[in-house]
Amino acid sequence: MADAQEVETVSLPLRVSLEGWSNEAAEMLGDLFDPRQPFGVSDLGLLVEAGDALLFAVYAPNGPLAGYAVARFEPTPHGAVFVVMAAKAKCLAGVNYIQHLTPVWEELARASGCRFMRFHSARKGMGRALKPHGFEETETVYTKEL
Repeated sequence: MADAQEVETVSLPLRVSLEGWSNEAAEMLGDLFDPRQPFGVSDLGLLVEAGDALLFAVYAPNGPLAGYAVARFEPTPHGAVFVVMAAKAKCLAGVNYIQHLTPVWEELARASGCRFMRFHSARKGMGRALKPHGFEETETVYTKEL
């Protein structure tokens, strides 16, 4: 797989760079996780800190931080999968976050030898946002505490 550092910035209306885990990222991404779930934002941070996931900081066209996304590479018998684990933006009036970041993730995934891309979301409406980009719903996950 290609070094993820090679795709540090892109020439889209949004600027994307790889960064280390931060309290600001934890705060912004934290409300994406249902507190009843066994995996939370602190676990996401541990994956980024261990180098098992990547934290992308997303900046608005005029420079301020607009959001974060966390992704990882998952090996499978059918080829590597680029997995977007969490993504959230703020202050992007008139900018479709998914529309502008999906090509960035696809470029990174292809450059890294991935054959597939998967997007995790607890939001029911995310499927509608991803469908125009070629995503199909393939799984619904149910969790039970034991």
